[in-house]
Amino acid sequence: MVRVGVSLVLRKKIQLHNLFRWVMIDNDYLGDIELFKFPLALQKLGLFTMDVHQRHKPKSRAKPLVMCVTDQKRGKSLVLAVMATQRETNNRNDFKFRFK
Repeated sequence: MVRVGVSLVLRKKIQLHNLFRWVMIDNDYLGDIELFKFPLALQKLGLFTMDVHQRHKPKSRAKPLVMCVTDQKRGKSLVLAVMATQRETNNRNDFKFRFK
């Protein structure tokens, strides 16, 4: 998980949208795709990746990360969003307002 999270940031696989960041993970990129077909494992990868991204680019704004893992053998995808850690004191969850 550590290897994958660090390589996503260093290889610049994380794409930027106005309101969130996103990354696509597919079978070609990972040999151990079986680990990330479970939502909890993908969530932990997302939290770790957000932490690495914030340390790598400390001046970037805190935005949610949307991750998509595609399993081409089964023809299915798992999409998961991870909220960024709040740097401000405002603890309200504004994720639903970002997609209006």
